[in-house]
Amino acid sequence: MIAKLRLLFVSQRPLFPVRFSHGGQRSNHELLLALSERGIFECVALGHADQSYHEAYAPKTADYDALSIRNYILGESFATYDCGYKATINFDEDAHMQLVRETMNSFSPDVVVTGQRGFLSIISAISGYRNSIFVSLDTLPGQGVYSIDDLNFINSSRARALTCSEYLKKVVEPYIPGKCSIVYPSFGSVHPRPNRSERKSIGVINPIPAKGGEIIKQLSELFPDEQFLLLEGWEVSAKFSLDTSNLFRNCANVRWCSRTAQIGDFLSQLKLLLVPSQWDEAFGRIAFEAQIFHVPVIASQVGGLPEAVGNAGVFVSDFKEIAAWEYVLRDVLFPDDKLRAIHSRMDIRLQDPPFSPECTVSQFLAALLDDPSTTKETALALAHWLPLLPR
Repeated sequence: MIAKLRLLFVSQRPLFPVRFSHGGQRSNHELLLALSERGIFECVALGHADQSYHEAYAPKTADYDALSIRNYILGESFATYDCGYKATINFDEDAHMQLVRETMNSFSPDVVVTGQRGFLSIISAISGYRNSIFVSLDTLPGQGVYSIDDLNFINSSRARALTCSEYLKKVVEPYIPGKCSIVYPSFGSVHPRPNRSERKSIGVINPIPAKGGEIIKQLSELFPDEQFLLLEGWEVSAKFSLDTSNLFRNCANVRWCSRTAQIGDFLSQLKLLLVPSQWDEAFGRIAFEAQIFHVPVIASQVGGLPEAVGNAGVFVSDFKEIAAWEYVLRDVLFPDDKLRAIHSRMDIRLQDPPFSPECTVSQFLAALLDDPSTTKETALALAHWLPLLPR
């Protein structure tokens, strides 16, 4: 009988399920859930958030099933969620790092995976322990979360990096040569439901400027007979939210939806999803999630989006130009035989989905096996589990 390995995920940010609208946090959750459900790892996650943040964004009871939450404990200075593994969010930053050190001693993890914000302090705090260390990267350097200097720190330490796409790996690998592995996001807990209503809307998620808000504003004016459905995304300041809302204030064919854990309720209303990102996307999780719900995708040809969308979508190469978006959208909508062709390609892609939990788990175990810091005991356990996973 092979004992379970132990994995500790540590972040300086709020964890899933509180930060459920963030693609990177959702993908980290899917990894921990897949490892836990297959009996390979016992997983524990530790994060930090101000108490006011937690009060504002804590999941509603009605969303517990959608977020895989089985139990919830609220203490004076922390909140703990059971979502297939134990995830604790500490409201005090100093207490959070103290809990990290205590957990390193009591839990004795074989592997530590850190979030990308503040990973230098986390790695420094646990550097004296004997375990593998990975930094999970889901944005590009220079996008406000980590820098090239941070990558240089990884290169000089025994830590390694996990990237969510081939594109992101190509960007960061020159700074951390030989220390980077791709672990694609998993979508194991995404379960499409039968559509109960006619799909009428063109959908957009998180239409902030970096995600193409101005493009959507102009498209709504160019296509006045189409209904645009916009879903609030990231946690943003009240002013930023107001500015974004004001952008669409006079658009009669635009309707807003509040942030929701029930993403299927939104996607099931769409005949088309637009992803007009204006910056380098590391992956673009929502694009493949939409395809799972049989929603065709038109996306900017930028960053890792082509990997997420695959050959089952349509790309806008000149994605900063409204004329290019207008041309592609008209071409797809009129006549609708183009939409039918996209649906056929999606059906073929979903017959053998590229981002399965088994694929994610296999990639993570392979990355761990490639790590020189992996102990002999951990390597023996990996040698047991890897052949049992579907290829």
